[in-house]
Amino acid sequence: MKKIVLLALASIALCGASNAVAQEVTYVEDCSQGYLMNRNADNWFITAEGGANVLVGKHDVKTDKFGNRIGANAGLYVGKWVSPNFGFRFGGTWAMPKGATTANGTFRKKNDGPFENGFYPEKFMGIGAEFDVLVNLTNWWCGYRPGRVYNAVAHGGAGARWNLRRAYKGENLEWRASHDDVMFLHRSAEQFPCCKAP
Repeated sequence: MKKIVLLALASIALCGASNAVAQEVTYVEDCSQGYLMNRNADNWFITAEGGANVLVGKHDVKTDKFGNRIGANAGLYVGKWVSPNFGFRFGGTWAMPKGATTANGTFRKKNDGPFENGFYPEKFMGIGAEFDVLVNLTNWWCGYRPGRVYNAVAHGGAGARWNLRRAYKGENLEWRASHDDVMFLHRSAEQFPCCKAP
């Protein structure tokens, strides 16, 4: 009797298994099990930045008003995410800082007189190239979610900046190389509203 019951249960299990195999299987992507990498042509992006800068050098606080220390800056980058966590970007930056300097300062505005305190207006232009490595902290810590709108991204890299100053060439003022060019390393983070755990 026991053998017949065991045989019946085995038959029912096999019939149920064959029905399960015949059913249609749907695939649900589980990103915690690894990444499905896109084609090389995917995940490219362009970043445009713009804003203001304030010089905080030794003499810059000597301007007659704070507004004379605010300059413009902009950047344009092209980048690629090679995985949901890591990417890179390269591009160019432009800045026009303003401040105060002494009478013989490198970046003194040659056509402007001094402030009441004896310091002179300062203005120069910097043009640079930059390469950054990007780390998407949100995807790294909270898991990848394709529909997420905001991310926290840390980036760091290196670049070079060429500075130009206004100088006289004969009777005319024109932008000329200041021979005060720099190479730099930097790091920063862009903070956006953080994620919720998936």
